[in-house]
Amino acid sequence: MLLKYLLTMSPICAGLNLDQPSCLIGHCELLFSYADGEALSASLHIDGVQTAIRPLPGRSLKSAVINFTTVKTHTFQLTVNDEYKETRLDGNFNVDEAVKGLNIVIDPIQGVANMAVEVTVMVFGGTSYSLDLSDGGDFKRHVPARPLQPLPNPQVFKHTYTQAGAYSICVTVRNLGKRNVECHDYIVAAPMGAYDLRLETSRLPIGQPLHLWL
Repeated sequence: MLLKYLLTMSPICAGLNLDQPSCLIGHCELLFSYADGEALSASLHIDGVQTAIRPLPGRSLKSAVINFTTVKTHTFQLTVNDEYKETRLDGNFNVDEAVKGLNIVIDPIQGVANMAVEVTVMVFGGTSYSLDLSDGGDFKRHVPARPLQPLPNPQVFKHTYTQAGAYSICVTVRNLGKRNVECHDYIVAAPMGAYDLRLETSRLPIGQPLHLWL
């Protein structure tokens, strides 16, 4: 008698990846994913110290919350076991500051067309920010942070609006996929034109008002 067996094999875990290469001071969670297979168990070491990690639905793994207190680069080693083999992923991740403050100073507080305005930006925390002056032009500045360094402060930007109108000056600060946006309304007036003035008389007695005619 010939017996036939049907063997069902689970695919091997493949495509391990650290989804977010940075986390926040005081509340750091690392999220990993894999493209194929089924993880039966996993272990995570950060700077050589074992840290708890748990599986999530959808081929994902999340570490326990780690309370780092300084901005720094750390190493990790993730080991995932499926039914057949062990797969390892080694790499680095950064601990970054959360966005703590944003200050925008505009000078002058109300503009005139074809005259420059200065925008001074100070950002505390975050990984990058951008400035948008909303005039339909190409003045959009992106200021990235240097690795493990605070954003440069202060930054002064100059711009000239060519048309009178109401504008918004917006700064967007980004950190770990999140963003903080602060906008200020800015009114730009049309410049005064040139006028010809005529005097009513070239000589006046003391105390008599002077009349000007356009």
